[in-house]
Amino acid sequence: MSKISVDTARLPLLLNELRLPAIGRLWQDIAVRYERRSLMITANQPFGDWGKVFPDPAMTVAAIDRLVHHATIFEMNVESYRRRTAVGRKLKAELQPADAPA
Repeated sequence: MSKISVDTARLPLLLNELRLPAIGRLWQDIAVRYERRSLMITANQPFGDWGKVFPDPAMTVAAIDRLVHHATIFEMNVESYRRRTAVGRKLKAELQPADAPA
């Protein structure tokens, strides 16, 4: 049986929700790609809150340091489309009479 070698530094990484196993994968990709490959991350939490994501404060600082070292940071202070849509659906449901068809 032959083994297939995959260079994970060349693959895109998509993490929707960060749970502990995914955090290890995120840390690994940040470390592997640091100063070698591009990495784009979107987050809805400021760096100051990343201590809640990584299990170790030193890991948090190292991850942020590697990410911002050569980074271009785009901070977008706009309302989330998904949040706006969810709030709209909730308001519509609250305003609709209970016996009316959906």
